[in-house]
Amino acid sequence: MENPKRNNLYLSDIVTGVFSSLALRDITRISAEHNLIDQSFEGLSALIEEEAKRNQLNVRFRIKTHPIHGDSPELQNELLCAMQRQLMTYESPKTFRIKISPEEARGYLENVPGDKQMYERLSRELMR
Repeated sequence: MENPKRNNLYLSDIVTGVFSSLALRDITRISAEHNLIDQSFEGLSALIEEEAKRNQLNVRFRIKTHPIHGDSPELQNELLCAMQRQLMTYESPKTFRIKISPEEARGYLENVPGDKQMYERLSRELMR
């Protein structure tokens, strides 16, 4: 019997996969200024839907930023969870630092739904 989680794509999978892909590209710092990370992840929504369809996955989340504050409570919660899992740290009020090694990143990418290329495309788009 097929594992149903493997057919579902959660925000935690996206954060883990994208940060792992960035770690493999030796990108270890991401700006936390002005909620740009929230807005950047929200901007990935259409591409996430496309990639999920290509990988036969059901997207089980939405990223919506607050119209005034520019942050996304769902993404902020997931970033906190990623810090608790030691994927990243809040280095300063302006910077997140990805803490995982390339070896750890490869392991994470083997265990998230979808293929490695999906997360590579998402991480490249995130960094634009």
